[in-house]
Amino acid sequence: MRSANRRLIRVRGSYVVYLPKEYISRFGVEEVVVYWEGPFLGVKPAGVERTARFTWRGGVEKVVVGAYASGFDAVVLAEAPPGALDALRPALEVVEGRAAETGGEVRVDFFDSLVDKGAVAEMMLRAVRYMADALAAGAASPRGISALDQEVDRHRLRMSRLCVRWPTPTCPFYIQLARYFERAADHLAALAAEEADRRLFKLLAEAAEGLERARGDLEGALEYLRRLGGMRHMALEAARGERETLHAVRVLDYLENSAEVYIDMALYSAHQCRGCDER
Repeated sequence: MRSANRRLIRVRGSYVVYLPKEYISRFGVEEVVVYWEGPFLGVKPAGVERTARFTWRGGVEKVVVGAYASGFDAVVLAEAPPGALDALRPALEVVEGRAAETGGEVRVDFFDSLVDKGAVAEMMLRAVRYMADALAAGAASPRGISALDQEVDRHRLRMSRLCVRWPTPTCPFYIQLARYFERAADHLAALAAEEADRRLFKLLAEAAEGLERARGDLEGALEYLRRLGGMRHMALEAARGERETLHAVRVLDYLENSAEVYIDMALYSAHQCRGCDER
């Protein structure tokens, strides 16, 4: 990575900044996108489409998912066999994209219906809580739990994509949260397969709900961490057998990890410039 200091030049009611000549000469940029988050200001080329090109092979669905998560605008798959679109259906269920087959090639164009990383994290945590709530109420079907688990997986890929396309200083926090919520959902789904007692799910639902209330508040997150010790002890008592214990404790572990990330985020936000917001 390279960087350069530039002075802001005021021209009437606007400001001008000169980009490094070396960068312009190398990439031929004529227009840029300026974006910001709090005091952070980012600049990136405008109108530049990144397309990944591959020859069809076994495991190509992972190439499609990887291209999406890596921030590409599209992926083109050459030498596609008959029925290629059907083969890609599992991948197209977890990415936001439209696929078309022409001339022996399949092209998948990706799009972003949501670009707010904070909103994605909230949706992931909410899905985890819904899973636990439904299991605690005895109203969850295997299909419903699987759908929620897949929803969390899709959001995790979306978070990775957004942080590639719109990198900001908060991306490391959000990437961690996405991974922890994904793992919590996986263990909840595994615990559902064990047909654990509803009291255990109620405890995990309370833990997820507590994290929802505590996020964004430093003192609230610290208090939440203090309460988790008692919840973990209660989970050990409610779990029946080693597998239930493992999955229940892992859910609480990942919620604890997430609370620690929220503490990091609160500290980061508290030390930004006065008057800045997150817009």
